[in-house]
Amino acid sequence: MRSFVIANGTSRTGFDLNILSMYGKTYGCNALYRDFSPDYIGAIDRPIVDEMIREGAWQNSKMICKHMYPGSFDPFPRAKLYVQTFKKALGYDKHYDTGQTMLDYASQHLQEGEIYLLGFDLTNYMIEDQRNIDNKIDNIYAGTDCYASLDAVEKFCGKWIREMREVFTSNQKIKYYRVGASIIPDTFTRINNLQHINYDEMLEKLND
Repeated sequence: MRSFVIANGTSRTGFDLNILSMYGKTYGCNALYRDFSPDYIGAIDRPIVDEMIREGAWQNSKMICKHMYPGSFDPFPRAKLYVQTFKKALGYDKHYDTGQTMLDYASQHLQEGEIYLLGFDLTNYMIEDQRNIDNKIDNIYAGTDCYASLDAVEKFCGKWIREMREVFTSNQKIKYYRVGASIIPDTFTRINNLQHINYDEMLEKLND
């Protein structure tokens, strides 16, 4: 059994996500819905939640969000029947960011097998508790509605690293493959069920 969790780092630029549905369930984040409809999609911030409701992301994917924001569903009452909070969908809310929540959600569903992570670049990593203020935002949707400008400084990724590590170490029956990322945090090298591969290697594994 395989699943795919898709974040929006630029390392996945040019890869055709549509082929993934042949191999397993897909989980995505935020504005991904503009280009690809995964089986499950999540969001936290109200501006992107409102956009996803307005544009009907919930019609093509199982949508979960941090909060059912007051007023967000008023123009689209039917959407409220199809959207769940993180707590309702997972049975808890660990207050992870969106990508890590979807990673946790995929792991909960799969329980045993392989999960491939795409676009989890962590480009603002130096050492886990330091921030590189010279790195610009690494997101496919930077400069578009609901996102920071292309000149914005990349968000500090230490929290993301800690959340991902918690998911990896809590699910020892799952083998995780982080695909296409060039930066490997030191703490990830000590996780025995995590491997870093490129896109060609992922395709070889999928077609074995």
